[in-house]
Amino acid sequence: MVSRLHAHAHAPHLTPRVVHVRDTRETRDAYLGCILELVWRAGWARRHECALAAMPWKPLPAATRSTQRAIEGAVEHRLLQRRGTPDGCAVLYGLTARGAAWLRERRGLETAGATLVSLAEASRFDHRRISTQIAVTSTLLGCGVLHERELLQPGNFGTFSREFGKIPDVFATWDDDEPYAAFHEVDWSHRNAQGDQQLQAFLRRLADCRGRVMGRHVRVVVFHVRDRIAKRRVSTLLTNLWATERKWGTADPGNGIWTCVSAFDVLVQSVPTPTYWPLVDGLALPWRGPHPLVPLPFQAGWEVAYLSGPRKGDVGLAMPSLTATR
Repeated sequence: MVSRLHAHAHAPHLTPRVVHVRDTRETRDAYLGCILELVWRAGWARRHECALAAMPWKPLPAATRSTQRAIEGAVEHRLLQRRGTPDGCAVLYGLTARGAAWLRERRGLETAGATLVSLAEASRFDHRRISTQIAVTSTLLGCGVLHERELLQPGNFGTFSREFGKIPDVFATWDDDEPYAAFHEVDWSHRNAQGDQQLQAFLRRLADCRGRVMGRHVRVVVFHVRDRIAKRRVSTLLTNLWATERKWGTADPGNGIWTCVSAFDVLVQSVPTPTYWPLVDGLALPWRGPHPLVPLPFQAGWEVAYLSGPRKGDVGLAMPSLTATR
């Protein structure tokens, strides 16, 4: 098992290495399965997020071309459906009933179902795009991930809505010296007063239980904001909350870090560009700041990329380790 280290506060640069994978039906099915599973779990996705999930070790242009070929084949065989956003600035892909049947048969995902894209959902595509990038990057770093759509399922919904009154956009988990978790909230649209009160109540409840959720210690709560105005607004809200709850800990608005002693850290950071790519932009996601996770390479400098796991029976492809360099 690959161990992890807590890297320095700045996002490390990633050193890509050339990988040659034989193009066989097995590898093509692995790419396709990775794409279909992402679309099913997230609800829908753009081509860019599909490429990030399936081929993160490739340069962006090559990964985009390969992913586009896989997607076009999936659309042709009616495994995916294509839908444009209302403003026409992006194309989204949802899973069809035939695509869900493919996942059940080939990947053993018995609960897979169609996720046809509605116009109402497509209008929120920026919010979903960012949360999907966060989820995929967390997965690449070895975290378990639950998307908002999965958290809305009855079994998970009760835990978050009943105990915290709020459902995170992404809930990531990992194991180090103890089971940890991270809450990710994409703050894309401006909140009203009721939303601000809900956010403060959520943080108070999380502090009351000392960051313990579903048997895990919530290490960080990350707010991903769209611009400076939103960042300033969220920072002011958190600073006022910390001023009220003086026993919690320290506030460092300049660096976007609010510390709740013995519980969790709250981070506020700007979202990356729509074409975020780890090999180019470094590990800007899932967060910058305290406790970033970076996978260590194997002795030979290679690791196996389990395209949906790793779980028993998954197909693994040789890929370069995401090696941190200072």
